[in-house]
Amino acid sequence: MVRRMTRVWRRLDAVPANVQAILIAVIVATLVVSAVQRTGLLERLELDAFDALIRSIPDRGPNERLLIVSVSEADTARLGYPLSDEVLARAIAELRRHGPRVVAVDLYRNIAYPPGADQLAEQFRARNVVGIRFIGSDPLNGQVPAPPALPSEQVGFSDLVIDPDGVLRRALLYVDGEPGYFSFALRSVLAGYPGARNEFGVADEALLFGEQPIPRLRHFAGGYADVDNGGYQTLLRFSSRRQPAEVIPLSALLDGHVRRETIESRVVLIGETDASLADQFYTPYSAGLTDTDFAMSAVFVHAQIISQLLDVINGTPAQFRYFSRLGELGWLVLWAALAALMSSSIRNPLGSLLLILAPPVAIAVIGWLALRGLLWPPLIAPALAAVLGSLIAIAAGYFLRGAQDNVTGLPGRSAFLNRIQAALRQSTSDHPVAVAFFDIDRFQVINKALGHDAGDELLVRMANRLRKWTAHERDLARVGGDEFALLFRDRDAASVERRVGEIRHGLAEPLVLGNHTLSVTASVGVVFVNKHSSQHPDAVLRDAHTAMYRAKARKEVQLEVFSPDMADQALARLGLESDLLDAVRNKEFFLNYQPIVDLQTGSVLGFEALLRWRSPKHGQVSPGEFIPILEETGMIVPVGQWVLESACRQASKWRSALPELDLKMSVNLSGRQINEAGLESVVRQTLSASGLAPHALQLEFTESMIMRDVESTNLLMSALRSLGVSLAIDDFGTGYSSLAYLHRFPLNTLKIDRAFVENLTEYGEDHQITHTIIALGQRLNMTLVAEGIETEEQAEALREAGCHGAQGFLYSAALSVEQVEEWLAARPNLLH
Repeated sequence: MVRRMTRVWRRLDAVPANVQAILIAVIVATLVVSAVQRTGLLERLELDAFDALIRSIPDRGPNERLLIVSVSEADTARLGYPLSDEVLARAIAELRRHGPRVVAVDLYRNIAYPPGADQLAEQFRARNVVGIRFIGSDPLNGQVPAPPALPSEQVGFSDLVIDPDGVLRRALLYVDGEPGYFSFALRSVLAGYPGARNEFGVADEALLFGEQPIPRLRHFAGGYADVDNGGYQTLLRFSSRRQPAEVIPLSALLDGHVRRETIESRVVLIGETDASLADQFYTPYSAGLTDTDFAMSAVFVHAQIISQLLDVINGTPAQFRYFSRLGELGWLVLWAALAALMSSSIRNPLGSLLLILAPPVAIAVIGWLALRGLLWPPLIAPALAAVLGSLIAIAAGYFLRGAQDNVTGLPGRSAFLNRIQAALRQSTSDHPVAVAFFDIDRFQVINKALGHDAGDELLVRMANRLRKWTAHERDLARVGGDEFALLFRDRDAASVERRVGEIRHGLAEPLVLGNHTLSVTASVGVVFVNKHSSQHPDAVLRDAHTAMYRAKARKEVQLEVFSPDMADQALARLGLESDLLDAVRNKEFFLNYQPIVDLQTGSVLGFEALLRWRSPKHGQVSPGEFIPILEETGMIVPVGQWVLESACRQASKWRSALPELDLKMSVNLSGRQINEAGLESVVRQTLSASGLAPHALQLEFTESMIMRDVESTNLLMSALRSLGVSLAIDDFGTGYSSLAYLHRFPLNTLKIDRAFVENLTEYGEDHQITHTIIALGQRLNMTLVAEGIETEEQAEALREAGCHGAQGFLYSAALSVEQVEEWLAARPNLLH
């Protein structure tokens, strides 16, 4: 049994997280609501919902086959109360004289009210006259027998069933026995329609009028939880909330003011209608009536039942239908599932909460349509199941998304951490646990270039390839956006490293994504942990992640095994990141400026603004250490804006102080800055605030930066050029792929990377590349500036090749504002 449950759980664990959330929500919501429903706690709400919807359905109006002779207070004031046998006999005789189908006397007459006993007895013996008796709940008290003169086959009992909330919704039509007990309404119909009487029959679950059944009301039907369903009960279909049939006063009948066609061929009921004379019953319509007619007299209720029975024998649908017990369960499951499905498909919490209201509204609308079609489904129970299903699906979804990934179907981070914990408990000293952390290289570039759908497809393809090398499905997980983790057990270090290498090569096999054929590589970090380690699974995964970052930084390796010094370095980097946050707040950054000179004349062309950081804790920090951290954390955006503003202000001051020079300020842009919306607006506002002429500002893009998204970068460059600023491409030559795109960008300047300048005088490959770049720039009518010039030989070679500008230690290192002014003062020849 345990093994079977384990297999079931593993299969469920392999199901996508959103499906798991839906299944959990449906099962829990159904069980909870079913349990509450059976206790009867929802019954009152179900009945109230039934009444509310019934009240909104239009009346059918009075039944033309019925007539009610009303005994009112005005009649009794004139004729006496109770009516004498003579008066009642005259009324019955007058009715029978006009040819009714049946005269149903809805008055209790167990004793004589002289005079006229003989005349009344004679009328009672007519075959089309029906009387009523009251049974009551106590055999000794409260029973009212029928008039003695009435034959037993012309007597029906009155048993209008009151629900626990005091509302009349049901009628008891028949009770088994010998010869069987008929209700007053059923007796009246059978007496008035001999054909129906001849076809009447009793089956186990229904009363039958030929082929027309009246199913017995079940104890769980509709909104009932455990109703007393003894005998053959039916749910009343009220034809009218006030008057189910035409009504004539008893006095008018006796005075001869009623025409024959009013009575002929009708089922006629005689009964008391005023509240002071007869019992009154609350109906589903009572809550909607505010006048004195909020209750219904017994004769009106019997008219409602008879109207319903007449429709049945006429073949007209008149009986409410209900779900079976299994059908009710399915109804609950359906709404719990629909609500859970809708909620789990919405990631926005507010949207999910708003969707909670949709199923109850839909249930109300469907319930109204169903009741119009004489089907009474439970209403409150499925609405509650839908609300619970939505809430549970939302909660379970958030919980399970960490346990399973929706895109790839793999276990998620939390589930993988549990697997690491279990593996550590089972590991041995000879075969430690190993975790390999895979990160897809250039995923963000692919995702941005081809779209998120293509990115998701790539993740799925990578997951499927990783599955091939996984012994157990749950030992593989997606633990981040483009990050996967793989657990190895019972393998030595050499075996794991060999296996990871094979996996890397397998992942790099070409694949077709849309119209593109790609070779996607992965950087991998591996960590080994034995059973004696006190490391928490989070720490194990963190160490594998740290090793992966080391592999990604060393692009020529792409696989690193974790060592303790990596953790120290990662901790140091985290400390540096924290210090950078303080540096941004405390404004610890400053700018240095490196001169750019004209190679032909030696005059100064401008300066490049370079960001520097002097930390109170670390002292002067290399830009190579802190700028990548600013990039990764996004802090480069506010810092970059400060650099732009400060450099423009300084350039404006120098241009005012040295009007004879047309100095240009170069400012580097970061990848984060060009991806931020509104860069054009920032540049425009900065120029306006500083007073710097647009042509005096040059913005530098790196080659790798513009190649990430050629189209978007081109649009941004065009917008910046429209402001009047100059654009340069920095570190040019490090990526040959950009040569084909160079003519597409609105660039003014090419800056040749220092890597080519270093070996320029050796006439090797770098020499050829440099000359190619210069020739290309000249052909495109662009200014060429070489970086990193340290010797006069390098400067002369560049001068002969046709390069225009230069910067490097041969001329000056990066200088502070004061040093720039001293440098200019010491070299008056540069000012000409």
